[in-house]
Amino acid sequence: MRSKEVGERIVESLAASKNDTVIEIGAGTGELTKLIALKAGRVIAVEVDETCFPKLRLLADMNKSLELFLEDVRHLKLADFGKVLVLGNLPYHLSGEILFWLLEQRDFWRQALLTVQAEFVERLTAEVGSHHYSSLSVVAESSKYVPSACLTSGATV
Repeated sequence: MRSKEVGERIVESLAASKNDTVIEIGAGTGELTKLIALKAGRVIAVEVDETCFPKLRLLADMNKSLELFLEDVRHLKLADFGKVLVLGNLPYHLSGEILFWLLEQRDFWRQALLTVQAEFVERLTAEVGSHHYSSLSVVAESSKYVPSACLTSGATV
């Protein structure tokens, strides 16, 4: 996250409270993690990159409501954490797989706020017959869990 202000707006949009558990997908070095830990009662920070983990460990040492998982988020069972909020800045090459993983577990999260690359949004919002139309487009069209009003390419948060 390059801008603290953008991170604050993302966290504000999630509207987590001390009663909430937040699963953060791709915690990185903890820029959003620090902010969401101030709002949520429990934060599960998931990161697959071992080089990021030392900074996350320091954050966890200072915040007892922060739990760390060094693994691919797609291996987690959200049912193990109750009804959660999900926050994530998804890598392009895994965005589709993570979206499908979330939809498979839709009974175990209340809200998901995901930032993705503009090209991924183009694939989600593609019209039938267009070059970008794919299974992701069908999911976005037919799913109440992917509201098209929230999908704007080049949006500023």
